[in-house]
Amino acid sequence: MKNLFSSISFMAILLLFMGACVDDESTVVKPDQPALRISIDAKNNEVAGKRSSFFLRIETTEKWSITADSWCTFNNVSGTGRATIFCSVQANLGKERSTVISVKTDKETQEVKLTQKEGSGENPDPDPDPDPDPETPSGIASRIEIPQLKGGSTNLFYAHSTNYNGKEFISYSAEYDCTKKHTHWVAFTFDNVSNKKNTSRSDKWGNDPKIPTQYLTYHDDYKSPYNRGHLVASADRYVTREANVQTFYYSNMSPQLVKFNGGIWNQMEERVRDWSESLSASDTVYIVKGGHINGTVADGTLIEFTGPGKDVAVPKHYFMAVLSLKAGVYKAMAFYINQQSYSSNSIGSYAISIDALEQETGINFYHNLPNSVEEQVERTLNKSDWGL
Repeated sequence: MKNLFSSISFMAILLLFMGACVDDESTVVKPDQPALRISIDAKNNEVAGKRSSFFLRIETTEKWSITADSWCTFNNVSGTGRATIFCSVQANLGKERSTVISVKTDKETQEVKLTQKEGSGENPDPDPDPDPDPETPSGIASRIEIPQLKGGSTNLFYAHSTNYNGKEFISYSAEYDCTKKHTHWVAFTFDNVSNKKNTSRSDKWGNDPKIPTQYLTYHDDYKSPYNRGHLVASADRYVTREANVQTFYYSNMSPQLVKFNGGIWNQMEERVRDWSESLSASDTVYIVKGGHINGTVADGTLIEFTGPGKDVAVPKHYFMAVLSLKAGVYKAMAFYINQQSYSSNSIGSYAISIDALEQETGINFYHNLPNSVEEQVERTLNKSDWGL
């Protein structure tokens, strides 16, 4: 009896031990999970035949690199850890085409096939969609630097481009208010190509071919006490002669008080250019500048309307929004400042977050970023990051 009890006890203990082992094993052993995962936000992994863009998302803890055909380019081709990459697709000049986007780490490779639909067979035109949808931007309107469009029949969205070393790039884009003969904003980027100084100031003032004749402005529209204040500064575009000439279009001008234009506004522009120096091939600075015109003289948004026809808006406030992508890290800041003469050029006093600038202007900046990135960078302002 004692031996039987001992045997039963031994079997019970053995079964209990085996059960424990099974339970432990079931919590430890899991199906193999890839250390690298990638996805793109292009519906059905397809893009239109015209110039377009999408986001590539990378999930890994390893160093990675990206390869694809030359018509599909990336704002970052290498990095470490999780990343969201902005991808640009050139206009298709012929039949439907595909490329395999390959993301590689030291341990594995993941691929996704992207298809671009048939193109028109014509050269790509830097003009945006003639009737862009502010809610679902595509083409140039989907670039990171482009704010959400105001849209409507009285606002013109357009872009100017130039050619450098056989490649076309966007000099700047803008949304022009025909009723106020003034842009809502101008937007452009600096990278390690467009920050080069290959020419000098052209002073070639002229009319913008993108603006209908009845909405053009002229030299006499910028008389004392104002002068022709560049929004995209001449010094912002020294990469080619053509790009610099495009900054002298009157559509790029704002009626600015002489001491404001040559004083604190110029100091802000110089500081932004300082931040745009020494960029690597994967770095970009995205800039939006303008005069706040979303209002009236009566509500204090505008100082007045100037020019012989008293039809060119004079903003009371100006702004700059800056988004920097360096070494895979985004950060952002903004300036918002009253148009007047200043005895001090201490620009740090006028630095605010992008969220605060959106409250002031009603413009939705950097909305083409992934939501998680946009929310983080727009609410954060660390003046020390900018040397302010």
